[in-house]
Amino acid sequence: MSDSSDTERQRALDEVRADARLAPALAQWMEKAAATGLPGTYDIDPLDLPARLLPYLLIIDVDGSRFRHRLVGSGLVRALGFDFTGTYVDEVFSGDQCRATLERYRNAVEKGRPVYGYADYVRSDGLKIRNSLLALPYADDDGTVNRLLVACSPNSEWLARDAARNVDRRLFQPPVRALVIL
Repeated sequence: MSDSSDTERQRALDEVRADARLAPALAQWMEKAAATGLPGTYDIDPLDLPARLLPYLLIIDVDGSRFRHRLVGSGLVRALGFDFTGTYVDEVFSGDQCRATLERYRNAVEKGRPVYGYADYVRSDGLKIRNSLLALPYADDDGTVNRLLVACSPNSEWLARDAARNVDRRLFQPPVRALVIL
């Protein structure tokens, strides 16, 4: 995947800044990045973020080519119906959901930049729903990205749960997925 165009990046930044769950995480990351370049793992402090965001946070450990859920917020546990703390992405998700998640995380690690990802769903009744996330890279002392802070903004928790489980697709059309490197 090539870097996003300036127009895509600006549109994505505008969407992130307008999202009450994603904006504070990006602002914290940008503040830390301005001071140190790529923020260090020690810079991650979820308690510095608004309390309303905490249930929708993930902290992901980069373990070689795999990604392990170090911390899973309670809102995500509720949305997916189980606590997946300590598991790897490929143990929780499958199919398109797994591929999209891994692509977002790998881009954040490889580029050392925030990645905004979203899935646009259309329910069988025509209602359009966007679930989005922001993956923010943090590095160890030698500058290697070893952790991601992921802020999620599920506009439909039941849809996030059903998509993660690859349940009956008659309820919604396959989503249009995208990612933008910020």
